[in-house]
Amino acid sequence: MITGLMANIVVTGEKEATEWYSRLFERQPNDQPMAGLAQWLFDESFGIQIWEDPQRAGRKPGGVLR
Repeated sequence: MITGLMANIVVTGEKEATEWYSRLFERQPNDQPMAGLAQWLFDESFGIQIWEDPQRAGRKPGGVLR
């Protein structure tokens, strides 16, 4: 049974993407646990991460189910 989802979006530039998604979600990320990663948590079972990896950006969708 799936109890949660953490969607992962690969971007070319974490700083620019954080600004863009912050405007979209109308708030800053909940945290940035490491360089190149920002995440927004919408409740205990759903969130969105952006991850900087210019070579993979725009090529592969991803997500982690729990």
